[in-house]
Formats: sequence, C-alpha cells, structure tokens
Amino acid sequence: HKVNFGISFDFNLDQLQNKALVNFEVKSDSREERPADNKVNISIPVQYDSEIILTRETNIHFYVVDEKKKAKTMVTNYNDIGPELNLTLK
Repeated sequence: HKVNFGISFDFNLDQLQNKALVNFEVKSDSREERPADNKVNISIPVQYDSEIILTRETNIHFYVVDEKKKAKTMVTNYNDIGPELNLTLK
C-alpha cells in the first residue's frame, strides 16, 4: 500500500530554521510486538528565499541633528559625515 502526505508550513523571517521535523506514528487496533516500528522521525532540509534582507550595525541607537551646528558642505574625513553605520544587503 502507498500513502501520500502533503506538508505545508508557515515561516517567520525573524526565526528562520534550516530544517523541518516531521514525526509519523501509526496507530493499531492490536498490540504490537515492537511499537517502535510504528514510528518514524524525518528531518527535511529547507531553504528560504526571502528576497532582500537589510541588517545594520552601529555604535549608537539614534542620531541627533543639532540645529545650532552648521552642516558640513565639504567632507574632509569620515567623522564629517557622522558615526560609522554598516549596512549589509543580502
């Protein structure tokens, strides 16, 4: 005998997983000599295509614009444009 199963699952981009675990267990009306034969655990590798993910790292959590300070019109070093901000595009 052949039985087909369709499995659908939702995913959360904040908690991506690299595998889906599926547990099958067959119930029987009779008493089984080896109940473990009626169970199987399957691990299915999954890969997400989440298109574009932007991440950032910075040493401060906010930027303050001081209206009393004159804006730089010429950049002579990296400090003239503000604190370091790293963006990663995947």
